[in-house]
Amino acid sequence: MLRVCLSIGLVLLLLGYTAHSEAEQKQEIEELSQSLQVLEAFGFSGVVSIKAKDQVLLQEAYGYANVKTRTSNTIDTKFPLLSMTKPMLAAGILLLEEQGKVELNASISDYVPSLHSDKIPITLHHLLTHTSGLVPNKKVRQKDINEFLKQVNDLDRDSMSGIKRRYCNMCYSLVAAVLEIISEISWRDSMEQWVLKASGMENARIMRAARSSDIATGYRDHPLVSQPMVMSDGPDYINEMWWSVAGARGVAADVNDVLHWLESLQSDRLLSAESRQKMFTRYIGDQGYGWHIDESNGQKRYWKGGGAPMYETQMVIYPDTDIKVVLLLNNNMGWRVPVWRLIENSLFSGDIAQLPTDELKEPTVSFTKLVNESETVALTVMDSSSVTVKIEQLNNEESHTVNLLFDAEHDRYLGLRPRSGESGFAIYQLRREGDEFGLTLPSGESYQLIEH
Repeated sequence: MLRVCLSIGLVLLLLGYTAHSEAEQKQEIEELSQSLQVLEAFGFSGVVSIKAKDQVLLQEAYGYANVKTRTSNTIDTKFPLLSMTKPMLAAGILLLEEQGKVELNASISDYVPSLHSDKIPITLHHLLTHTSGLVPNKKVRQKDINEFLKQVNDLDRDSMSGIKRRYCNMCYSLVAAVLEIISEISWRDSMEQWVLKASGMENARIMRAARSSDIATGYRDHPLVSQPMVMSDGPDYINEMWWSVAGARGVAADVNDVLHWLESLQSDRLLSAESRQKMFTRYIGDQGYGWHIDESNGQKRYWKGGGAPMYETQMVIYPDTDIKVVLLLNNNMGWRVPVWRLIENSLFSGDIAQLPTDELKEPTVSFTKLVNESETVALTVMDSSSVTVKIEQLNNEESHTVNLLFDAEHDRYLGLRPRSGESGFAIYQLRREGDEFGLTLPSGESYQLIEH
């Protein structure tokens, strides 16, 4: 029997945690750890780290780096950082500015002469803040820098530069092109030498292939039931090797590498105080140079996340309390934002988040499926500790998978999934009524399922 304490009534002491005894502190961390282990039972997979000043409060790995080989995620597992690469590229171009080799407010055509005249108003500042006015085109998929720049010339602009923010991976690729042209070495080599190694990211590197055996395998949905994916999979997913995402993505690292990167931005180790000020200035909306700058729970925060069909990442600095949070996840069920909010609320507001189970044990039944006009609900025994329910929306061909564990106290099965992009969780209930089971979805809809 698996017994889990599921209340997350934890208030971590940060600046003021001297008010708590060492025993209380340890108990609070254990409660958070236990709560994240509960999410692991429902598909949460990756690594989480919380560090206050020089003290690691929590650093744990969950789930599998490779389900097929049953290789567990560890603290040393590398993940693609995805868009968390953008602030690192911004650091690279700020280093060039410190050396007097570029000016952020100069025309991009000063460094890329092949660009057409309509691109002359665009500056590095505009590219770094997503305000160039360029309209991105997913069809730009070149592996050669010169071919990429030719296609950039064909891009339309829908506004004057500096007026409107439009998120633009390709704009960071143009910054990477400037880095490569000015440094006269590849942007990957310059980033590894000047930014990654210089900031203490000893195990980090720029990905040079879509498939890599030392990186956690990514999964689109629940890792125990969905097929593994790699960076080149999917008709709409852009390969890391293409120039259209060069610099916007590309770094692979473990959790301690990311912590070293965050710590390097709190001193002159990598950038001057003037450059760091530029990086963390809010220019339009919450946009800095690669970072989002805003406030939550009364705390100023610098944060950047990343998402792909099979990974999610998040890094956060709370500068006023010197707290850093890192999440590196190898499926895209949507855990990133809800878990980040869960940790943040626990750190700063003391909110208690109740997860909806108390005691879990092995399932004893399997199920068939019920079809109605709009949905198929299929349940099967997955392994010795859980049941899986797959909800398929027949009308729009979407589906998702939920792990169900048995709640003995209430004689029911319970499932939990993150609500994508939200701070909460969707709850599924499966109850026995005589020889039938009734499944209740988060929307409140109920279905009857007949036992085999």
